[in-house]
Amino acid sequence: MSVIHTAASPYLGVMAILLLNSFGLPIPEEIVLVLAGSAVYQGTMDLYILLIAACLTISAADYLLFWLGHKWGRPVLRLKFVRFFVHPERMEGFSRRYEGHLLRGIFTVRFISGLRAPAYFCAGMLKVPRHKFFLTDLVAILVHVPLFTLLGFAFSSQIDSVVAWLHRADEW
Repeated sequence: MSVIHTAASPYLGVMAILLLNSFGLPIPEEIVLVLAGSAVYQGTMDLYILLIAACLTISAADYLLFWLGHKWGRPVLRLKFVRFFVHPERMEGFSRRYEGHLLRGIFTVRFISGLRAPAYFCAGMLKVPRHKFFLTDLVAILVHVPLFTLLGFAFSSQIDSVVAWLHRADEW
């Protein structure tokens, strides 16, 4: 039993952080994915399981934000808690920018940390067809997640060099 728990915990941890990130945790997804890629390099995680877990979690979180916008839209923006994170003026700006460029905007915002949640909520509020949102977001996720995970994997061998350089700089 403990072997299963131990093997699943790094993936569950990554999934939890990615999910919380979608709802305001101030740690960019990119950092989480790069660190997870480094864990793959170190042999503590499997690349394919990580990619599947991260893609599923991010897709679910994105769709939840879209659904909230689709279901409740503008009334949610009136809630004091939501206004703390998403300013109504910003949502109006998204609405104006999205018009005529909805799918391109959904794809592009995947690569802009900090704008995803309000943009996906706005896409739902603007009644983008669910299947178009889901497919566009999925394609963006299938580029975004492997890109940052593999960057973490590729540059993990340089960590020792960076740490050594930081020690030299600190002594200097």
